[in-house]
Amino acid sequence: MKIEEKLIGLGLQVESLEAHDIDMESADFSHLLISLSADPADLVTPEIQDMRQIFKAVGTDPSRYRPSAEALIRRLINGKSIPSINPVVDINNYISVKYRIPIGVYDYDEISPPIEIRVGREGESYQAINNRIFNLHKKIAAFDERGGFGSPISDSKRTMTTIRTRNILVLFYAPRSANLKGAKEEYRELLERVRSHVQKF
Repeated sequence: MKIEEKLIGLGLQVESLEAHDIDMESADFSHLLISLSADPADLVTPEIQDMRQIFKAVGTDPSRYRPSAEALIRRLINGKSIPSINPVVDINNYISVKYRIPIGVYDYDEISPPIEIRVGREGESYQAINNRIFNLHKKIAAFDERGGFGSPISDSKRTMTTIRTRNILVLFYAPRSANLKGAKEEYRELLERVRSHVQKF
């Protein structure tokens, strides 16, 4: 996986996990989502503020396009729950809120490596999970040979996980202030309950 030098210079860390032979029906993590809570103090933590600064530095307005972890935390602050989707998405959202970092989980079989993390260029976009066209211009995003497929804001419909997904790629987008090691370790431990074999990508 290649990361654009500009992003490294801004303090963005992007790391990954792979998990194979997943059984999506082997575990239920909805209880993790129910356990989550947040308050306004969570929005002024270094992880949230540093990610917003990275967004600003590449030309993204973080108040219009919020980092996904911040969007989830704001949802909790507003008294809304985080819905259960499937085991890997539930793990993803739980770890994202707990460690305050955007994390994307993708159907590995729908990705065409090599993978590059860079700032999107004019004219680049993809169909997001909500079916809207997501403009990648001046936004941090993950690209493969077929184009953009994910970002720390909103992911693509092409690589979204479903109940039929058997192999996944997880991308952690984190500022230097984040406990990235802790997030990856806990994510890996939870994935083991989904009958997967996890290895470094």
